[in-house]
Amino acid sequence: MQFESATKGSIAMQIWLGKQYLGQRDNLDQRVNTELQIKADYSKLDDEELAELERLTNKAYARDDRCLAGCAACRGFRANQGGRSNSGGQSRSPGPGIV
Repeated sequence: MQFESATKGSIAMQIWLGKQYLGQRDNLDQRVNTELQIKADYSKLDDEELAELERLTNKAYARDDRCLAGCAACRGFRANQGGRSNSGGQSRSPGPGIV
């Protein structure tokens, strides 16, 4: 009955038979976006908190020969750090993916 339906042109039955007898399957796109964007207001942090954030970020993004993406990201982060005034108002990005 299924073969008869498929030979009469039933697309759904042709797909079903292909999956049953030929091992065909639906290809599902399983790409995952791994980039995380965090928006934070760093003006609310005092100098001590910013220093701790910087220390932790440097530790997390420390150059590592095993890290291929991190090396360029670390260089970009270090280049953007620059000087910081004691006013606490200067905003800077703590690292890649963090805005």
